[in-house]
Amino acid sequence: MRYVTDLIPLMVVGTVVFTVLYFVLFLCVLALYPQFVQRYYNLPNLLGIFVVGVPIEELLFAATGGAIWSVAYEYVFGYRLEAAGII
Repeated sequence: MRYVTDLIPLMVVGTVVFTVLYFVLFLCVLALYPQFVQRYYNLPNLLGIFVVGVPIEELLFAATGGAIWSVAYEYVFGYRLEAAGII
């Protein structure tokens, strides 16, 4: 198993950015359809933890997706991040 530690900061940033974006978009959906979660989610199967009406499972899903997709291309093709040189 190979470890690619130079991608960790990119993964953290991707996780945070995508989770925040997903959260904001979910809040927009809730603003348009306030009963969206109650109507379309199987509430007994959820953990019951909500952040401003957004199920925690949705935020965990977004964090996982942001973490994976932010570095997937670089990892698969073996790219490495390098510090930018000052000219």
